[in-house]
Amino acid sequence: LVYTMPIFVTVISHFKLNEKINVYKMLGLFSGLIGLLFILGGGILHVDQNVILGELCVLIAALSWGIANVYSKLKFKHTDMIHMNAWQLLTGAVMLLIFSFILEPSRPIHWSNEAILSLLFNGLFSTALTFVVWFWILNQIEASKASMALMFVPVLGLLFGWLQLHEPVTFSILIGAFMICIGIFMNTYQFKKV
Repeated sequence: LVYTMPIFVTVISHFKLNEKINVYKMLGLFSGLIGLLFILGGGILHVDQNVILGELCVLIAALSWGIANVYSKLKFKHTDMIHMNAWQLLTGAVMLLIFSFILEPSRPIHWSNEAILSLLFNGLFSTALTFVVWFWILNQIEASKASMALMFVPVLGLLFGWLQLHEPVTFSILIGAFMICIGIFMNTYQFKKV
């Protein structure tokens, strides 16, 4: 559900960044959304009252992520990406640390080499470096096109889940992945005007 963010970015960018929604973008967004629904499967139709609040929070997170991307493109075009990301990550780390002391049960931490390497890899490579690259890309191309490329994340998650964790890939998932790829193509390819 969080990867509905490109839909929010495309709509907000239409009004705030003058990135007009054309027929191809609309078809691409629709195809990507249908693909996500195929991947989520029939479970999305069986509404569990206990899950609704969580799903609404995820959709609000997707909307917030979309607003943040458009805001970053508007306000931080000439800002040093490394400094901006350093402050964002530092602020987020401090807030998470505070909340972890409040909300998480206190258990002793075992600092093994694997734990330290995992923390460094996730903090420096998977988060810091990729966010610097993301904001650089966001400043280079249309926000709607950049965000639509993130629809590859669920597809790659399915692929690596299948390869590494031996998770099943159903026909519905294959259709969903195909629809997402079509959506990305429709949103990013420069079609000639007729």
